[in-house]
Amino acid sequence: MPSAILLVAGPSGAGKSTFIQCLKDGTLPPEIVRMLPPAAGRWQVYEANDFLKRNIAVGSVTEVPAPDGGIVLHFDIAFGRRLGVTDYANDPVMHLIRVPGELVVVNLQPSAERLRAQYEARLREQARRRGRLNEAWRRAVRRPLRELQRRLRGNVDTSRIFDQADDLARCYREWTAFAQSIVCSKPGSRLIHARPHLAKDRTPTFVIDEAPLAAFG
Repeated sequence: MPSAILLVAGPSGAGKSTFIQCLKDGTLPPEIVRMLPPAAGRWQVYEANDFLKRNIAVGSVTEVPAPDGGIVLHFDIAFGRRLGVTDYANDPVMHLIRVPGELVVVNLQPSAERLRAQYEARLREQARRRGRLNEAWRRAVRRPLRELQRRLRGNVDTSRIFDQADDLARCYREWTAFAQSIVCSKPGSRLIHARPHLAKDRTPTFVIDEAPLAAFG
C-alpha cells in the first residue's frame, strides 16, 4: 500500500504529463519541489482515469508494495463526465485517495484560451501523423459514428467542454472544492495551485498560481 500519493490534476491539455516529466527530470522550480514529497520523482505513475475507464480494482494498487513509498496519479478532472460520472466522490480512484497516508494535490488550471489552443495543436499534430487519407476517413466516418454512440449513451463530449470560460471556471471550482475537502480530512496533506510557464530558454516549466481560476465566480 502506498504511504503517500501525489495527485496531479487538471483537464486534458493542462500540462499534467509535462509536470510529471519535469518532476522526474528534476527541472521543477525549487519553490514547487519544496512543497512535494521528497521522493516523489522516483514514484511509479498511474493513469488515474484507467480505474474508471478499464474498471481496474483499487486493490491492484493498495495490495502491492509501492517502490520508494508512494505513487503519482495523473488525473483528468473532466474524464468522468464522458461516462456520466459527475460526482467526483463516485470515481473509483477516490477510494485510493482515501487510504491512510499523506496526500499532495497539484491543481493545474490553465485558461480556456490556453486549453483550446493546446487541443487544436494536438489535433493538427494527430492529423499530420495520420496522413491525408486517414484524416479524411476519420472526419467523414469515424467521428460521426463516435458522436452518434456518445449521444445514444448519454455521455458528455469533454473535448469541447471548456470552450466557454464560465464552464471552465465552474469545473475548476467543483474539483477544487472536492480536493480541498479530501486534503482537509487527511492531516499533513496539502493542495498546490500551479500553472504552466515558459522558462527564459523557452523550455516548459511551472510556477505557483497565486490567483487560480477556481477562486473566481
